[in-house]
Amino acid sequence: TNDLNESLGSFDEGDLAFLFSAAKIFSPRLSMGTNVKVVRQAFDEFDASGWGLDLGFLYNVTRSIRFGAALQNLGGPGLKFRDTEENWPVEVRGGFAGTILGGRGLVSAEMHHVSGPGVSVRGGTEYWLHPTMTLRFGYDEAPTGGFSFRLAPDAHFDYGMSTHDLGVTHRFGISYS
Repeated sequence: TNDLNESLGSFDEGDLAFLFSAAKIFSPRLSMGTNVKVVRQAFDEFDASGWGLDLGFLYNVTRSIRFGAALQNLGGPGLKFRDTEENWPVEVRGGFAGTILGGRGLVSAEMHHVSGPGVSVRGGTEYWLHPTMTLRFGYDEAPTGGFSFRLAPDAHFDYGMSTHDLGVTHRFGISYS
């Protein structure tokens, strides 16, 4: 619309992404994985596509302590609309998780670096109150929280809440494995 709220027409917009993933366990302590991603964006009569690579590993330091790291968007994707090229920023993540209280609790922390904005630190904890219910609390630029309820041995209901500049976000999920 223009300044007088009169229609100037319409346009189409779309995003599409394919991830091809592979992982390998090299030993009882070390596993690695990768994603090759192919993305396409379209806006009105303009479109662009590109690809990128993610790499990650997980190392079991002990039975109760794990360390992991990931490099995301290596080499792109780079998308070029007309004369402007947009490259997805390289992201570096590293963190650890450790079980506590005989396996009923978990404590985790992560450092995340993105080209431009810099480094952020996140952390969280969970505790199984009962074999069917866990509580979670964390920090990701603001307090977060939630719970999980085991519906059956292979099914879970999850709820999470976080706050940000636009308000409170609620997320619900059901998983089956």
